[in-house]
Amino acid sequence: MEGQKEFILTDERAFYLIKHFEELDKKGLLHFKNLGYSDEKINQELKTIGSKFYASFCDNPFDLIQKLTHYTPFEVIQQTNGNRAIIYKVPFTGGIGTNTIIPLKDLTQADKSKIKKVIRNGFHANVLERNFYDFTNQLVVICNTLNEVITVFPGIYAPAFPTQLTHEEEVKASILFWENHTFIKNSFL
Repeated sequence: MEGQKEFILTDERAFYLIKHFEELDKKGLLHFKNLGYSDEKINQELKTIGSKFYASFCDNPFDLIQKLTHYTPFEVIQQTNGNRAIIYKVPFTGGIGTNTIIPLKDLTQADKSKIKKVIRNGFHANVLERNFYDFTNQLVVICNTLNEVITVFPGIYAPAFPTQLTHEEEVKASILFWENHTFIKNSFL
């Protein structure tokens, strides 16, 4: 693959990314507090259901983006809206984070019966509570044509929710994906 241009991460997008962190280091917390975010708002974002980067892998969104300069993507998906999904496999012992989106076909019938629907970005998504996550060494960066980061998350590539899409084929593909996958929520949290 051709050389990867440096990603651009704004403070606004960095704050959006903290929902994919288990915790933030002091430097990251101080950065967001200096921008005017309250402890309550930061903690609310950290508690959002979804995949999380392990603190042992990266400390904050800026640290994460810096780490990506050391890795080469193994796949790039061009989306119809012009954005790109850049997928990395990171060699890191013990995994880089949690994979909290799994195919329904991989679940037992007992687990399937426990799935509940929750609203995420205006879409009724599947959620299964259990007391463990699968770890992953894969991460996905979604960026626009200017290489500005939209989101970064550990785990498999997942399309945006259909409520966030406008292209008819992408909406259909998104609905199909999300009807056949579930989020995992840790029942201990």
